[in-house]
Amino acid sequence: MKVSKKYWRNKILNNTNSCPNVSLFRFLGSLDFVIKSKNILEIGFGLGSDLIEFKKRGASTYGIDINKHFVNNLKKKIKNVKCIDCTKKNLGFKNIKFDLIIHRDLIYYLDNKEINSVHQNIYSSLKKNGLYVFQYVANDLIKLNKNFDNDNFDLNVIKNYKKKKFAEKYNPVRYLKHKFLLQSCLKNNFTVFGKKILIESYDKNESKIRFNRYIAFRK
Repeated sequence: MKVSKKYWRNKILNNTNSCPNVSLFRFLGSLDFVIKSKNILEIGFGLGSDLIEFKKRGASTYGIDINKHFVNNLKKKIKNVKCIDCTKKNLGFKNIKFDLIIHRDLIYYLDNKEINSVHQNIYSSLKKNGLYVFQYVANDLIKLNKNFDNDNFDLNVIKNYKKKKFAEKYNPVRYLKHKFLLQSCLKNNFTVFGKKILIESYDKNESKIRFNRYIAFRK
């Protein structure tokens, strides 16, 4: 999507808030994925915290991003990173097949045609039985009553929220259906291997709640 690419090409992020994503690594652990000595590619790595963590754990790490600032910054720590649009045919490393390809905060910035292209590109870049894992935003919720007390949190608390986007005004994030993402991967010959739901509040008063979801596929 042109708007999304324009938004991200020259985006500057605060490096002080960067850290490896615990939920991602826990999910990989539940999938019995061994990181050491594996070829791992991250698409849209941003500040690169996850790639740096993979490298610390003994993986051969590779990354692509459309933001040249992100690429130049991460090159100081990881050699194999390139400024590439993931919707194009080549993911940048023609002679390498990957054990794992991941992306977070990416797929919901693409249109449906681009999503299909990315899935095709990833499939062709994976080793046989390689793992593909990605995260997407399922829904954002805003608290209806600011005075509502969440101290006794249970599933019924959701009725006190309404669906509403709370990303910054010009952030072109969109919400994707789980069924659509599954079908897109299945038609590109992937096999479902695992799922993970993450429910997280995004402010100090728990007035904003996001439903993130991870899906894992095998080639």
